[in-house]
Amino acid sequence: MAVNMEGPLFLTQALLPKLKAATTTIGGARVLHISSGASQKPYRGWGPYCTSKAGLNMIYRVLREELQPHNIHVGSVRPGVVDTPMQDQART
Repeated sequence: MAVNMEGPLFLTQALLPKLKAATTTIGGARVLHISSGASQKPYRGWGPYCTSKAGLNMIYRVLREELQPHNIHVGSVRPGVVDTPMQDQART
């Protein structure tokens, strides 16, 4: 849970002073979070992972709304299936 939710949230918060400064020097700033299809679809045995990615999705949506007035653009991308040991388990 900490890696998927707390890490991106606390890192974004820690970078806010630099992100806000960038909006005056280069015209805007961007934050991109890496999500997963598991944020939208449950998988048996992946409860904590699915829950943490769903939580990250909401963090992204809230940050997008809160930071937009500061010209800080927040996005999220779901890269699709990536061959990892976790995916090997899902396929069996």
